[in-house]
Amino acid sequence: MKKIKYGAIASLVLGSFMLFTACGGSVSTEIDFYSGGTVGDDGKMVFNEELFYRNESKGPGPDPFVLDDTERSGYYYIGSTKGEFVLYRSTDMMTMEPVGPSLDLVKGSDQANAVAKDRWAPEYIYDEDDGCYYMFFSATPANNGSFTAGKGVVPGTAIYVSYIARASSPEGPYEMIDFTSKEAVEEGWSHDLNAAGNTRLTAEDVKNGIWGVNDSGAFVEATEENYSTLWRPSYPQSYAKYSYLDPAIYASVGLSVGKDAARDGGGFSASIDFHPFIDPVSGDKYLYWTISDSSNFIVGMKMYEVEDGSSSWLKPDWSTFTLLTAANYWTIEDYQNKNLQNEEGETCYDSNTQVNEGATVVYHNEKYYMMFSINNYDENSYEVCQAIADEPLGAFRKLREEENGRMLSGALEGSEEMSGTGHNAIITIGNQMFIYYHSHDSFVAMGGARHANIDELKWVTIKDYQGNDLDVLVANGPTATIQPRIEAYAKYKNVAGDATVVLQEETALAENSSVDWVNDGLLSVCKNGDPGFYDSYIQETRITKTATFEITLSQAASIRAVMVYNSKHEDEIFLNISRMEFVTESGDTYYLENVAFPPEYYSVLEITGDVTYVSPGAAAFAEFYELTEIKTVRITVEVPEGQSAVGISEIRVLGR
Repeated sequence: MKKIKYGAIASLVLGSFMLFTACGGSVSTEIDFYSGGTVGDDGKMVFNEELFYRNESKGPGPDPFVLDDTERSGYYYIGSTKGEFVLYRSTDMMTMEPVGPSLDLVKGSDQANAVAKDRWAPEYIYDEDDGCYYMFFSATPANNGSFTAGKGVVPGTAIYVSYIARASSPEGPYEMIDFTSKEAVEEGWSHDLNAAGNTRLTAEDVKNGIWGVNDSGAFVEATEENYSTLWRPSYPQSYAKYSYLDPAIYASVGLSVGKDAARDGGGFSASIDFHPFIDPVSGDKYLYWTISDSSNFIVGMKMYEVEDGSSSWLKPDWSTFTLLTAANYWTIEDYQNKNLQNEEGETCYDSNTQVNEGATVVYHNEKYYMMFSINNYDENSYEVCQAIADEPLGAFRKLREEENGRMLSGALEGSEEMSGTGHNAIITIGNQMFIYYHSHDSFVAMGGARHANIDELKWVTIKDYQGNDLDVLVANGPTATIQPRIEAYAKYKNVAGDATVVLQEETALAENSSVDWVNDGLLSVCKNGDPGFYDSYIQETRITKTATFEITLSQAASIRAVMVYNSKHEDEIFLNISRMEFVTESGDTYYLENVAFPPEYYSVLEITGDVTYVSPGAAAFAEFYELTEIKTVRITVEVPEGQSAVGISEIRVLGR
């Protein structure tokens, strides 16, 4: 196949127009179109980026995060880690430009040594209370030996220490917060690190819940009877002053709930994947993160409120510290009772992993939804799950598979292009909601090389396991195929969502199928998902013979392209759209014929001709010059010879 560059697409849709006059005087015009028959220099199908996008690379690297700063600066800021903390910016979440590292640290300084390696998952937030931007992250320090001088110093090597940085601009540079500084003391958010050591625990320490350290350097729960024999935890390390979470309090709180995350970490509890959240109901600030231990917990707490109701990201309220999820368990109550099964005797889908990480929280319809990732990030099975609670700090229940508990998974989807789809952010753009996540650069190699992707999210009302109505998040993805551009930044958007759709050949509709499913906004992409969910809520319109879908728009529109999404089932895909017709309000008709399903999107066994794989979320599409005043679109879909049916996941008409 001849390769041409993108700019040549326009010439493909230029061509002669064939005019025919019907008996009533209306005109029938055949138009030229482009449907993906050209391959670019990268070996992939060429497409019009003014209409579509593809998840080749929509961001810099692993653990991506999006800060929507459009109301202030006009940009979305995308944070990630590629050796260092990097920031990109974008006006449309399609094209991105680097703005440099978010931390500009002097080599050899205490700050630089504090974040020497293992830099993880930066997240950013704007605080309206003080007009500052905050960056939350963790890293492993360089000067990381075992300290033995002074009683109370806990021996060991710190990893994944928590940090926070602040800036007056979203682009930084961000300055790491020193919690022993004069400002920290004056503002009331300083840490008493007891750097000198050799200090006995006090009754006040016991009252504040701080555990002591014995002569061997081990943490011991302090009581009124033993505290005078224990040493106060001591932190002489140069990076201790930058620890976001007070290490003495954090270690003690973690130990009190059975998490000895500071055991071998020099008294520092290993922590990753911080997520700040402002409750839209109360305006309160919350912080979520993962305690990185042999088995992960996602935890959370509220920021401390002062008398006027305000709070600061720099002063957590440790009295609110709460375990939210535990790997292997449906709920924290199940973990506390060591009950691995739910009421029906089912073990959780994360029962074979120790990973619960990358928490993201959203509020919807009086519920709090937590997205989190399970399994190892360097494997195909890395995926996003969802849990639900009535309050920001729980109790969270992991949704079951029949409730779409595993909501984004290349492995569950059966994709041969998308792998390791996890660690997400949620962003609302205009009237659409999107999930922003990473996947492996190579489906085959997997591993640590990753890039960011973006796919649409939908709320779907289902029946929960008790038969009650419940809204759950459903991803139209992960996709590696072309999708319509984000509507807020597109000249043309889907105008078929509120259209009336009928099937001209009513007898072609398969039993128990509905034509309503071709414009419900949901893509049928998950081949291996729980039938209790996908067979009930994410349906395809199935036809048993060649038939024509007639789409009557709610109002006349100018049409630029049509997408007909194929079945996720290899034995029910179509290979050709026989005809598309576009009828104006005055009765004139434009038409095109034989729109092939792009060969890039499916595989055929050469010996038998059987289709062995179809890309999830793939569509046959036709792009053409704008057709004005279109009221009705007719699409004729063929059922290939030897097949009993064809499934149509969705039909989208891009217009304005």
